[in-house]
Order: sequence, then structure tokens, then C-alpha cells
Amino acid sequence: MAGTHAPNMQPLIVSLVSRSPLFILAPHAAMASSWLEHSSQWRARGVHENDECRESQTRGFVQSSLQDDDSLLQLQYHSLSWQVPHACEQVNYTPVTMGIITRYILRHLVAGTAFISSGLLCILWLSQALRFIELIIKKGLSIPTFASLTLLLLPNLMVIILPIALFTATLASYNRLIADQELVALKAAGVSLLQLGSPALLLATAMTGVCFLLTLYSVPKTVERFHEMQWTIRNDLSAVLLREGIFTEITKGLTVYVRSRSRAGELLGILIHNNRDVRAVITTIAERGALEFTENGPRLLMLNGSQQEIKKEESQLSILYFDRYSLDLSDLKKAASVRFRDARERSLQELLTMSEDTGLSAADMRRFRIEAHQRLSMPLFNLSFVAIALTLLLPAHFNRRGQTTKVLTAIGIMIAVEAAALGITNLATRHMGVAPLLYVVALSPLGVASHALWSLSPGQKKKGVQTLAFFIVLSGVAEAQGGTLQNSQQVLISAEEITYNRDINVISALGNVEISTQGHVLLAESVSYHAENDTILATGSVMLLDSHGHVTFSDYFQLTGYLKKVITHHMQVMIAEQSILGAESGIYSINGRNKLHKAVYTACRPCTTQKRTIPLWQIQAVQVTYDTAQQQIEYRDAWLEMWGIPIVYTPYLSHPGPRVKRRSGFLTPTLGGTRDLGMTVRIPYFWALSQHSDLTMEALLSHKDIPVLTAEYRAALSAGVTANKLSATRDKSGNFRGHIISNTIYDINPIYRIGLQIERTTDATYMRRYGFGNSAWLTSSATLEGFGRRSYVAANAYTFQGLRARSNSGHIPLVLPSVVYSYIGDSVWLGYPTLDAHLLMLRRSKGSYHQRLSITSGWILPYRRRKGSIFQLSAQLRGGLYHTASKTTSRHSVGGWVIPEAAAEWHYPLVRHSEQNHYTIIEPIFVLTISPPSGALYTIPPDAIPKANRNESELNDSNLLIINNPLEIFHSAEITPRLSYGLKVSQYNSMGRLSLLVGQRYRVYPRTNRGVGVAEDFSDLIGRAEVVFAGNLSLLYRFRFNKKNMTIRRHELALHAGHKALQLGVDYTFINRSMNKKAALDTHNDHHEVVINLASAVTRYWTLQLSGRYTLNSDSGFLSGDLSAQYEDECFIFRGSVSRKYTRDRDFRSGLGVTLEFAFKALAQLS
Repeated sequence: MAGTHAPNMQPLIVSLVSRSPLFILAPHAAMASSWLEHSSQWRARGVHENDECRESQTRGFVQSSLQDDDSLLQLQYHSLSWQVPHACEQVNYTPVTMGIITRYILRHLVAGTAFISSGLLCILWLSQALRFIELIIKKGLSIPTFASLTLLLLPNLMVIILPIALFTATLASYNRLIADQELVALKAAGVSLLQLGSPALLLATAMTGVCFLLTLYSVPKTVERFHEMQWTIRNDLSAVLLREGIFTEITKGLTVYVRSRSRAGELLGILIHNNRDVRAVITTIAERGALEFTENGPRLLMLNGSQQEIKKEESQLSILYFDRYSLDLSDLKKAASVRFRDARERSLQELLTMSEDTGLSAADMRRFRIEAHQRLSMPLFNLSFVAIALTLLLPAHFNRRGQTTKVLTAIGIMIAVEAAALGITNLATRHMGVAPLLYVVALSPLGVASHALWSLSPGQKKKGVQTLAFFIVLSGVAEAQGGTLQNSQQVLISAEEITYNRDINVISALGNVEISTQGHVLLAESVSYHAENDTILATGSVMLLDSHGHVTFSDYFQLTGYLKKVITHHMQVMIAEQSILGAESGIYSINGRNKLHKAVYTACRPCTTQKRTIPLWQIQAVQVTYDTAQQQIEYRDAWLEMWGIPIVYTPYLSHPGPRVKRRSGFLTPTLGGTRDLGMTVRIPYFWALSQHSDLTMEALLSHKDIPVLTAEYRAALSAGVTANKLSATRDKSGNFRGHIISNTIYDINPIYRIGLQIERTTDATYMRRYGFGNSAWLTSSATLEGFGRRSYVAANAYTFQGLRARSNSGHIPLVLPSVVYSYIGDSVWLGYPTLDAHLLMLRRSKGSYHQRLSITSGWILPYRRRKGSIFQLSAQLRGGLYHTASKTTSRHSVGGWVIPEAAAEWHYPLVRHSEQNHYTIIEPIFVLTISPPSGALYTIPPDAIPKANRNESELNDSNLLIINNPLEIFHSAEITPRLSYGLKVSQYNSMGRLSLLVGQRYRVYPRTNRGVGVAEDFSDLIGRAEVVFAGNLSLLYRFRFNKKNMTIRRHELALHAGHKALQLGVDYTFINRSMNKKAALDTHNDHHEVVINLASAVTRYWTLQLSGRYTLNSDSGFLSGDLSAQYEDECFIFRGSVSRKYTRDRDFRSGLGVTLEFAFKALAQLS
């Protein structure tokens, strides 16, 4: 086969360094003379029609021939077009010069360096400036002086920041050039690495010069000026003495305190404690004074004071009273007037010419010398850091995964160089002979980079992968043969070797071939392009990544249409993270319907723990059609296999791809059975109506009953949401049965919203029989809510449906309306006002109806003392009107009430913090409420309002230690002066928390009301204990004990313990109603019940759960029991449960129930 082999051939033409059309002619250096001898013609020709200029489009044409090794490589390219101002004008092409490229790269480098250095400079300046905030606070430093002081730090910071900023900008700029393939095109055009790196090296040279100016001239002067200002400020006696209210030690043994300072500058309340004399301690106190500055130095003049002197040896106290006393402070000024200039403040000449005659020690001499070497070597790091970045990035090839490894390597080398320089600096302070190594460390990266870039430049001997703009050859040959490649599409190929056989018109790429075009990437060991039939053949570990994110693997690919159509054998397509579609053969079109033969699909990982690597489930079919545009997979003659065993056959199956979030179709069914219905199956169908709404329809089929149809509609409205579920069926007698559960919330505007809730069923046992819930009540309501800045209003209407056997529909109330208003005002008189109102209209078809209006206005004053105690004072006036009537007795009652109240609430949390980070809090709480005795200021008889219509709530741990809820409009037991008191003890540590609350209420005028926990004068003893330990243990115990004999009236226990491996939950409730038979709320027997839950994550995929409800009343026994198991992995979910009910309700009978659910992930699943 005749052909040419050119493993080191450079491309002739590269297209698109930037968005504008750009051509660069760059033949191989070894062929330069031959290329110059041959003619290379550029001509522009206008396109004419009917001998007139109708288009403003011209074409460039290139012909070039090269002679090498007695073989002719002839390339033709004429696919570049550009616009010209006039269609008939001659166009002359101007090649791009290195000046344009240099300015292009340099502009990005300068902008990046300026941005990064500015940001780092601001951050470092702020961090350094914070160190001197104390000069403003303690020294009274002015803002302009503070700004001048901190701005003197900038030159020194610039020397540190500029090399790092330039290094970062170089990495970012060249990494972007590689990612945009601009650097690839420039290198392919013959631009050497040194030419590409010259903009960065030029900028680094300029930055080096700037840093030399800073280190040799600016930094010493600014540092010296900075230290001078700092020394002056810190040793300013006037600033020291003007620090009001602070004991200041201005020198060892001398402490000064000034209470305040007048506007005239006079010092008031002066105290000076002088302990400098070894024989006596002197304390001077004066009413006022002033600081004077004389020729001999400063002195403090004090008036009307006394001086106390204690002899240390004799322990005698002597007091001297004076009208005028002067304290000489000149010795302090002289002691502070000498300042040693640091090495950073001295010029380079001083540092290099420093001798032992100056009185410096050997260590100081070495420190001064190393400072000089640092100033000379630090600017060189600009060149070194840029050289490190260029060495790592310029030889890099284009990689779709980016250059993260090389960037991190460059950063690591830069840090290592910086650390080496720092280590040598520290070592040189002890051994001056290692100082020259500073220059070696600073210049060695530059030398290594220069050698590497020179050796890797075009024209030098090198081996490795060559990045070629092979698409020029492909497009030129294809167009010459009438191929289908479009010149507006770009293909970039990276390979180790390129061969072209002119006789058969085949171009081959060998070794780590990577082809990229329009978001598609092809990787293979070898690729050949056959221009005759416009076909690309890829072999050897072929991988194709398309623009949709699909990854296709095969050993053989036949591609056409710019990688968009693939004919392959033994292929695997990863269409999602875990979903794989494999086939023996097929035609795979990226943007069309793909036909695969003898295909298999699965979303499971292979089971590698067994001998066979078979997934949990897979679908095998004779033919599979995968529509990439619609993301739909269709199967013909398909088998669903579990563990490699065929279990279900279907002639046709279709499901959405795993990337589809929602689409209409059947969901996985649910199997089960109950005693009443027999064997059941639920078949759901999901209908995606739009992007914002859907409908799920389900058929419940049973062999003992008529089918039940269920529909659930969900929608996201323009300003709200709605969820509606309803069902319908007929019983064996033909009577209609069904239910509806609907919830809608809609925002009218930013202030008001409406809500509608509908819960109704045709009969009391329907929902329980068919598994739609086990509620005792259904509540339907309509709500209008308004949210103000400091107010809230709600208007509600309620209707109820009782589902218990003893529910009397005639006594079930209809509430229309119930209006609640609450307002909290702005601060007035150190407190804030409150207003609460409630309007209630309630009626029953049988029994009484009731209307009530109540208003509560109040004022609250919160107060917190410095020692930690918390007070809250409040006063409120409660008033209202009522009307009650009975339909059975025709009795009407009208009245009202006015109840003034004042309350005080006091908390005093005492906190103890131990060294082990333990906190213990003991908090006593008292709430005192004062109101007139019954009948003092209200006209309503205490028992005029029926108890069923009162808002009475049980006294418990949540409402014991708070003032009355204003919505509890009339509570006859609480219309009396009362005191609530309690103690709360808590402990917190890293492992968890413990808390205990115990309290009681005392009433001055007792009234028996046992049903709510208030009887006689003292209430029951009420409390709560809580333990939370390290997330593995949670215990909550709530109790109420009889105050006389401490018998249990009520206690509740909730325990949750354990890890995933084994979790235990216990809920225990006991309510002693036998002691409260006279109370209105006590209409049932004692409630004594326990619920136990036990769950265990047996393995990584299996979870078991056991639960049971047991009553401990006189008729003790199980109420219900449940056992469930669940398996879930990355592709499959299975749930199975067995339940047993021991109660019956009319046509609902107790018995055993079984449920089986399964879902194949990535096939059909409701979430």
C-alpha cells in the first residue's frame, strides 16, 4: 500500500483560535525551505450571478504541495469564508503575527494579576489593620492617623502578594487557553512554547523590576515611618492618661486611673498607685488635675487630694493632704525616647556595611546580612513562579477532564520553593554560609523551565503524543470526494501517529486517539477515515461520549455523520449512572431512534460477591429501540429476568429512560389481602397532565367485593397548591360508597390567603374497610387568613363528621364563623400593647347553639437584670358577651363579663460551667396572676356557659408556668388570684442533655375542676423529665400526681433507643379517669395503653420492623400487631407486611391483612 508516514508532521492549517475566522500557515520546521520554494497562492474571488454582484461573500483558496521522502502530500483546502464590505472588491488576507497573540495573552495576564493582587491586598490589609484597632479604642487615635499608619503597610504587603498573584493569574490564563483549545491551535500552527510563554515572562520581568524598587527603596522608608508613628502613639503620655475609666500601667510599678475628662481637657477623679520604690508603696488620690509639658519634660499637676504612703518594712501608714501636687513624669519620657531601628527599617547599604564597631552582636549581624539577601532574592520569585506554571501547562495536551492535576502540581512546587526559601532564611540566621542558597532556590525553577520549554519547542527532537488539527485534512479530502462533512463543523483529533494513503484515500490515526466535535468525544486505539464512503472505523477499546451524557463502549465502531451514527458490535451504552443498555449489534444514532439487536437492559450493579456476575434484574429482548430524543425505550419479545431466571414474558414493553423524572404510564402494582376483601391488587396509572399537575388513577380489585376506583389530582397553582383524593364504589346492594379528601391553599396577595379542606365519606366504616385511614373524625373547613406586620387575623368555618359507633350527628357542632384576631403593638412606655379578639358562632341540629364575642387587651413589660434574672410584668382586661340557647328546653341565656388581671413572671437561670464543657442550669420560675374573686367585676354566672362550649384545656407541663392564653375566654376555675411556681433543672454536655421540670399552681379562691387538673387550692403536682443521649437514646416522661397521696393521675412515657442495627420504641400512656367522675371531660373509663416498636437493619439492604398495640385496661389484650420487611438496593425495592387487627367496627371485621409492594427503579416508580 503506497502512502506516507509522518509521525511528527505538524498541521498545515488550524481553524479558530478565537471566535473570529483566523488562519495560520505553519509547516514543519524541517520542511520550511521546501515549503518556501513551492508556490502558495491566496486569492479572493467574488461570487457573481448574471454578471452582477449579488452576494457579499468571498472565498479563500489554498493550494500547497510538499515534497518529502520522494512521496507527494498534496492538500487542498477551500472552506474558509468571510464577509467583505463590497462584494466586488479584492480581498487580501493578512496572516496573524506574534504581536497580536502576545497582546492577547498579555491582556488576560495583566487583568488577572491586577484583580488577584487587589483582592489579596485588601484582605491582608484588613487583617493587619485589625491589630491596630486598639489604638483607636485605647489610645484615642483619630481615623485619618489610623489610615495613614495602616497604609504604610502596603509596600511591604505588595512584595509578598505580587509573585503569588502573578503565579495564580498565569495558571488561570493558560489553563483557560488550553480548555478553549486556543493553545492547541497555536501550537499546531508552529508557535513555539517559548513564544507562547513570552507574554508571561515579559510581565514577570516587569513585576521583578517593580519588586526591586519596592524592596530596595520603598519598603525601608515606609517601615521606618510606620515604626516611628507606632512608637510615638504607644508612648504618648497624654493618650495614656486620657483613657477614662481604665486602670493603665504606664510603666512597671506605676498605675494610673482617671475617672473622666472634662471638655476643657481637665482630668477628674485621679488615682495613681506607685510601687516603683522598694521601700514604700504610694497611692495618690486627687479630685482633678491636668497634664503639663515643660522644658524638662511632662508632669502631672493634681489638685485637692491626698497621698497615702505605706512603709514596707515598718507597715506604717502615713497620709498627706494637699491642695496642689505635681508628679514628675520626665523620667518616663526619657526611658521611652530611645528606639532601636529594626533591620527592615535600614537601607541596603547600611545592611551590607554594618560592622561590629556599631556594638551589634554576632546574631544581630547575621540577621542584618540575611535581610539584605532577602531583599535581593525575593523579587526573583516573580520569574520563578511564572516559570513553574509555564513548565507544567505549556506542554500539556487538551483533555476534556481539564488540567487539574497539573495545576495542583504547580501549586505544590510553588509552595515547596517558598518553604525552601523560608527554611534557608531561618538557617542562615545561625549559619551565614547557606545564604547564597537563597539565589539558587529563586533561580533554579527559571533555569529548569527555560531548558524544558526550549527542548519541547517545534523543531526540536521529541517523542510522544502530537495534537493535530486533523479535521483540516478530513474536511479537505471529504469535500474533494463529495463527502458530507460540513465546513462549519470542527473536529479535533489527538493521536500519536498519523498516516495518509493517497492511493485508497484513507487517513489513519494510531495510538491513544481522541476525536472531539460538537460535544461528542471518541476514544480509541486506532481510527481510520475512508473518504470514498465518508466512514470512520474505530477499533480497540472504543468509547464514545455524546452530548447527552451517554457513554458507549465497544471493540468496533463504524461511524458516519460526524460521530452521530454508529454501527457497532458487542456494545454497551451507559445511559445513566447505573443504567446500562447492551447489545450484540445495532445501529446507534445519537439524535435519532437506535435499533439494537439481542439487547439487554438493567439498572443494577452485578453481584460480584457470587461466582456469577448477574444483576438482580434485567430485561432481555430480541430487539430494542432507544429514542434518545424522547428518552423512551421499547422492547420486542422481551423477558424480565430475576437473578438470571426468566419470570415474565411480554411481546411488547415500553418505559421512559432513567433520566426522565416524570412521564405518563402504569406504575408497579401492589398485592395484598384482608379478611373482608380477600385477595386484592392495586393497579395505579400515572398521568402527567402538565409540568405543574398530574393525576394518579388506581383500581382496587378484590375477589370478594366490587372494584374500587381511586383518583388523586395534584397541582401547583400560580399562587398555591392543591391535592385532592377521592374514591368510589358500590356495595353488594348497589348503594354508592366513597370518600373525598381535598386540601387547597391559595395566596390572594402577599397579605391574605385562603384555604379549603374537605373530608367527607358516605358512611362511617368505608375508609377503614378499604384502607383509606383510621380516623375517628373528619374535619372540613374554609379559612381566610391575613398576615400583617404585627398582626394576624383568621376567619374559619368548620363542619365535622364523626366515624365512631357512638357518634351522635345531632350533637356534632357546625362552626360558622370562628374569627380570631391578634395584634402586638410597637414599644410604648418601655413595654408593648397587645389585643386579642375572638368571635364564635356554634350551632347543633340537636341540643344548644352558642354565640360569643370576647376581647382581651393588655400591656406587657419585659425586663432583664444584669445579674441574669428575667422579669415580665403584664396587665390585661378581658371582656365579652355571650348568647346561649337550647332547642330542647327553649331556654335562652344572655350575659357578659369583665375581668381585670395583672401578672408578674420571674425567671432566674443559674448556670455552672465545668472544665469538661458541661453546663448545669437551675432555673426557678414564678408566675403570679392577680384578679378579683368570682362575681366581683363580671355579670356572668360561673356555670352559665355550658362546659362543652368552653375553651378549657388540661393543666400540664406546657401551660403550667405561663400566663393565661387569651383565647381561653372563660375558664371559671382560673378566675381567681393564683400563683404558679416550678423548678427547671437542665444539664448539657457533648454526649447529650438531661432536663427536669416540676411545678404546681395555687389558687386563693379554689373551685373544684378535676377534669383539667385543678382541684381545691393546690393543683396536682405536674412535671416532665427528658433524657437525650448521643443520638442513641431519647426518653420523655410526663406526669401528674395527686397532691395529697401522690397517686398517679396521668403519666406518659416515650422511649426511643438504639442504632440502625436495633431500634426500640415504647409509648406508654396512663390516664386515671376513675378519680375524676365529676369532671365534664371524664366521660370514658381509664385509658391504659402501651405501643412497642422494634426495628432492625439486618443487613445493608434488609430492614425488619415489628410493632404492637396493647391495652392494659380491665379488658386487657392486643389491639393490633404488625410485622414488615423491606429490601432496597440501587435498582429494586420490595416491601412486605403482615398485620392483625383485634377489634371490629360494624361491617369492618378483625383479622389478618397482607401487603406486598415492589418497584423496579428506573422503570416505573411513584415518588
